[in-house]
Amino acid sequence: MVNIDIGNIHVTSGTVSGDTITGGTTVKIETIKVDDNTQNKITEFNIPRSPTNATSDAPESNIIDLKRIKNAISIQGFLATDSDSSGYEKKRDLFVLQGLGGTNERAFMSGQTVKNAMVTVIWGQSVPGGGYSTRQQKVTGAIVKIMTTETAGLMVTDGTGETHPVIFAVQVQIAVGKSRYS
Repeated sequence: MVNIDIGNIHVTSGTVSGDTITGGTTVKIETIKVDDNTQNKITEFNIPRSPTNATSDAPESNIIDLKRIKNAISIQGFLATDSDSSGYEKKRDLFVLQGLGGTNERAFMSGQTVKNAMVTVIWGQSVPGGGYSTRQQKVTGAIVKIMTTETAGLMVTDGTGETHPVIFAVQVQIAVGKSRYS
């Protein structure tokens, strides 16, 4: 069970209930910035004029809104080593959540995958007693892009004897929507 805390984003394949996440894989991103982007592709067309009327008739432009709206959430933050897991493990788990299986051969060979690569992204906290609140936001979608940067400095050795950075800077983009295969 993971408790959702204010100020951080949780990306999960688990079940969200109130301020807790159970089951699945969950990655906590210590958040710097969240961008919520929408784009509506408007179809524009112009009515042609005959050469004889080109100077006398005003040009006519029309638009059609077919509601082809795309929504993406972009998250910028850090994957930091804490008492639950290392930054390296969180990085690997993000790749698992993306449906890629992990960032190294061992993770690929583990067979960890996420059905349809669909995740829930949640941040903020709910109202005590289970009521609705704008303080908690939750979207479902697929991870489109992950970019991690290993920061120089403090290193840690994990139980396998591998040495890796304590903190990874991360940028994650999630396309908001539902899977047609669910």
